Amino acid sequence: MKKYLIILGLFCIAVYVMFNLGLLLPRTKITIKVVDEEGKPVHAATVSATFEVLGGNNRWTVVSITNKSGLAALSKSSTGNLGFSVEKEGYYTSGGAWHGVRHSFGKWEPWNPEIGVVLRKILKPVPMYARSTQMSKMRIPVVDKPVGFDLIKFDWVAPYGHGKYSDFIFKLERKFIADNNFDCKLHISFSNKYDGIQEVTNYYSNSVFKMPRLAPEDGYKNSLSHWRTYDKDSFADSRYYIFRIRSDVENGKLIRAMYGKVHGDIRFDPRGSNTASIIFDYYVNPDYSHNLEFEPKRNLFINLPSTEGITLP
Repeated sequence: MKKYLIILGLFCIAVYVMFNLGLLLPRTKITIKVVDEEGKPVHAATVSATFEVLGGNNRWTVVSITNKSGLAALSKSSTGNLGFSVEKEGYYTSGGAWHGVRHSFGKWEPWNPEIGVVLRKILKPVPMYARSTQMSKMRIPVVDKPVGFDLIKFDWVAPYGHGKYSDFIFKLERKFIADNNFDCKLHISFSNKYDGIQEVTNYYSNSVFKMPRLAPEDGYKNSLSHWRTYDKDSFADSRYYIFRIRSDVENGKLIRAMYGKVHGDIRFDPRGSNTASIIFDYYVNPDYSHNLEFEPKRNLFINLPSTEGITLP
């Protein structure tokens, strides 16, 4: 009897170990096809896939290198869930996820799908003023009146601060009774004829460098509005913007301007103050070019707290 219990115990341990290693789970296989922005295969890129094992308690990483056709196959027994990243020197990292929909005969389906990934080259990143206001207490100083905000000085213009240029002009409409009973609107406008903002509809969602390299010449709108109640709002997590500010005009024509971008939506929150806090991540290129490729190691905001710094290009 004792010998039987020992054998049973060893068997249970073996099954547990094999399950932790994913050996008893259906097998997953995917093929990653890596191309550049022109659609040409990227050779010798490193593809790392992390396979979920035992309901996510364990994860196993498999690494492969793309061939001359830009293909890399990866396989492992798993729960059918995995995440992957693609890296190569001189390129921005890209990545994604895949989830099997069902399994049969020991395989997750669809079996060995080909997943396309675009690697974007690092071309000409430049210093920018880049800042996140998630924790910075950027609060609108007044209700029902337009007030300008200087994105480079990170301050309101007079009489509410020491900002010089009204890059963004905010106007808050606020009906607030309680944290669970309010109806507010935020309007954003601009100072100059050619200033404005536009939403980016085509971006590289799987790349760390998501936005276009160059700001467009036209398509800018002179205003943007958002609304928020206690249980609904007009925000979108996948919304990105490009803006133009400090436009200089000569003989009625635009001769130069500063360009920038916003990662994520421009949100606001009326709770916790008598006005509202504004929450967004923005970049300003001060060199008057259209370049939107940011060098994170050269942020022109000096000594930013870690909660306000931006590390994405």
